[in-house]
Amino acid sequence: MLDVGVRYIRICSSTLLSLVIFVGCAYAEAQRVDTGSRPFTVETSIEMSRIRQLDDGGLRRARAGIALFSPDRAHFIVKVSRGDLKRDVNVDSLLLWKTPDVEGALARGAAPGLPARRVLVEKAYTEDWRGISRVKWLNETEVAFIAEAEGGCTQVFAADINAGTISQITHAPTDVVSYAIEGDVVLYFARAAAVRRTVIDATDLPLHELAMEGQSHLGPVELFKASRSEKKASRIGGPAVRVLTDEIWLSPSGQHAVTLVPATSMPEYWSRYVVYFKDRRYTDVSSLDPTSTALLLRARYRLVDLKSGVSRPLLDAPAGFLAYTLTPPMVFWPEASEESVIVSHTYLPLIGEGGERNARGPAIAEVSLKDGRARVIEWEPMSTYDDALKGAGSRERILSLRWDGGRQTITIDRVTASGSRVTNAYRRDDRGWTRAPSGEVQSVRLFNVEVKQSLQDRPKLYAIDSSSSRSVELLDPAPELAQVTLGRMSKVSWLDGKRREWHAGVVYPVGYDPKRRYPLVVQTHGFNENEFLFDGPSHTTTAFAAQALANVGIMVLQVAEGRSGAVSGDQREAYDVASGLKAGIDKMISDGLADPSKVGLIGWSRTGYHAIGLLAYFPDALAAVSISDAVQYGYAQLLMTSNNDDIREIERVTGGLPIAVGYGKWFDSNPLYRITDTKAAIRIEAIGEPYSMWETVAVLRMAGKSVDLLYFPQGSHVLSKPSERMASQGRTVDWFRFWLQGYEDPDPRKADMYARWRQF
Repeated sequence: MLDVGVRYIRICSSTLLSLVIFVGCAYAEAQRVDTGSRPFTVETSIEMSRIRQLDDGGLRRARAGIALFSPDRAHFIVKVSRGDLKRDVNVDSLLLWKTPDVEGALARGAAPGLPARRVLVEKAYTEDWRGISRVKWLNETEVAFIAEAEGGCTQVFAADINAGTISQITHAPTDVVSYAIEGDVVLYFARAAAVRRTVIDATDLPLHELAMEGQSHLGPVELFKASRSEKKASRIGGPAVRVLTDEIWLSPSGQHAVTLVPATSMPEYWSRYVVYFKDRRYTDVSSLDPTSTALLLRARYRLVDLKSGVSRPLLDAPAGFLAYTLTPPMVFWPEASEESVIVSHTYLPLIGEGGERNARGPAIAEVSLKDGRARVIEWEPMSTYDDALKGAGSRERILSLRWDGGRQTITIDRVTASGSRVTNAYRRDDRGWTRAPSGEVQSVRLFNVEVKQSLQDRPKLYAIDSSSSRSVELLDPAPELAQVTLGRMSKVSWLDGKRREWHAGVVYPVGYDPKRRYPLVVQTHGFNENEFLFDGPSHTTTAFAAQALANVGIMVLQVAEGRSGAVSGDQREAYDVASGLKAGIDKMISDGLADPSKVGLIGWSRTGYHAIGLLAYFPDALAAVSISDAVQYGYAQLLMTSNNDDIREIERVTGGLPIAVGYGKWFDSNPLYRITDTKAAIRIEAIGEPYSMWETVAVLRMAGKSVDLLYFPQGSHVLSKPSERMASQGRTVDWFRFWLQGYEDPDPRKADMYARWRQF
């Protein structure tokens, strides 16, 4: 789903006065600097170890958390990652702790040393998508996971924590992407073998699907059944697109399974389901091709009988992906007879009991395998796009679900609209489902494993006792950073011309002198005031390089556009976000921090459009800009989204389709075609498809402007491979040092690059 937008209003003199007066969190007069023997560089960022959240196989945005406890809670696992520039690989590790060791350290209050841990698994991988994933405890002593095997494909492995051995469970000829194991039964999804088609009926296909033709790592998947005792596997069903969640829920007996599959036929009455975007419906796409990416969000639960190999829809309703509730899709088997399943993130049938009431949004429900009848356990919180724009939409969301088979109780954790956390439990009996007393809510663990960090404190792993609030440090993932210089951060706020409040973080240059004005780089796409910033927001590594810039004397402003209300998803967005960013730049200048002639900006993904807006409506504001793998909302992108839901987003942001509003009016109001007035030096990064950023490059080139273009054919939206990160983040530092500081790296390998830039 794309983000959202707004319109520029010129800042009057009274508003400028308010900008000077209003400060949500004032700058410190002098920033304390971490002392070290060497600077933080892009290389430092790539090779430092970081604590990673574990993939739970739910929504790709949903995560299982930091620590994964064994069924008997005697051990837990944490994942860390680092890059290796020499080998151009990333390395994932699973670290293992004994729970009693941590409990003992918490009881003592202060441990003489960190609780003991050991490296259970360490795996290097060559491609972004082949790191350790889908980590699961199979029993008290065995951990399963997906990782890259010797042949290059990802496979399922199991590690025995007592024997210290690792065994390979699957031997598929293509990448395994998800799996489930019960006893000797193994089910897994693997990439379908690439088939080179000479003729394709492309009438209803989106362009990006045609561009993916032949790229097996992006193609459809197939379900296979195997056994741990034998290497032989059999296929169940044909290829299908890899929907947003590809988890497999295998029954305890190993006789049934539930998966999510594309809905290849959608009855007309499915159009009545309430979804997030009012201009999207489940029936807008009618495809009989299960491999089509048009069905990526149009999925349904299916039941597979593993004895006969026959599968069928679990119930007459789609999964809730178009509702965007962010509830993790999960399935539980509540009874030994396997006559029903508990399912989350699903709509309920419109025909029969419930009727139109079931159209309002997804629910957590128990579904009978015999007749598909559903009993609601809890409705999932949902708001619409219009609600969100008005600020009235519920921000509630379900974080996790846990099933206790012994007590026949499901526990649901949710975040309320006010941000507080609420836990509800429901008990199952012969009459149905009833709310369990608060005293029976399932307790997860005696202590929590969390990453603690702040603007001034880099992330470390702690165990925190939930009753006494005692904590003990478990892991400093990058102790070498104690010897590295790091720019300090503070918070800042300002008002734009519509008196909207903007928030950001300032990363001060190492050795900050309050008497100096510094070159400034604005980094976009969010700011978390509880997060230590190394690169970009939430550890985004494409183009962003906050600490590396701070270590070469450049100040960084990390902006939270979304909190301002300016990202509205309509024709006002480019103007309003541009005016808000300009107001932030003006504040940095008026406060004596930034040199007005040396300001740069980095846009990525949705905020690349905001960078275009700033170049269009404030052509003199920036000296240099970097735009990476971004939406542009130009005419070429509009054409390329035909047969794609994204065309409606572009229609909203640009004020309508050109054929409806008039081509002249449409082009005149589109900021992309006004960026040629800027004097800023512009660099572009395209990832995946060469045409993704081509229109912006072409518009500038046809106007006689020089553009620096870097292309990553195999890169991910968030670049991960060390060589790709070095090219992107390293070029960011070189680019802004050249244009804002007049500096050229003496490395002879960059001589041609600088010669080209000088010609700009």
